Amino acid sequence: MKSILYLSLLLSLAAAPVNKSPDLHISITLTRSEHSKDSNSTQTTITLSSNKLVYDETHHGFHARPPVHKERTLTTEEISELKRLIKEKNLLKSKMSKYPPGNVPYALYDLTVEIRWQGKRSLLRISGPTNSDEMTNSRLYQETDNLIEEITVLANRD
Repeated sequence: MKSILYLSLLLSLAAAPVNKSPDLHISITLTRSEHSKDSNSTQTTITLSSNKLVYDETHHGFHARPPVHKERTLTTEEISELKRLIKEKNLLKSKMSKYPPGNVPYALYDLTVEIRWQGKRSLLRISGPTNSDEMTNSRLYQETDNLIEEITVLANRD
């Protein structure tokens, strides 16, 4: 009887996926840079894999500040809220918008968001000058900004 039990246990373990991919994966890279005589940039990198959120921010150039690093395990409710936002904003469709920079001096915004969820993968890209009303009023900018804002709030929770 024990051998049948061991055999059935072994078979059930063999049928289980060995390397199950995370249900939700989000990777965000945002660079904000100023091109002027006092050039500087801030790069924000956010990764959510499974339920682990990693938030990094680095500053370069004039008036650079110390880097920021935060790690946090998200609750099931927090992940559900992110999934709702992704679905509501239709962020599982790849989209891209690029706006030309103006004259120097100017500040640039360069964002790449990769989302993998439900067997789908989307790539969202937007870049252009921060003083561009066309860019900041675009649907893609506002939708990705909502996602970044939500994740930043989660990263800063204690």
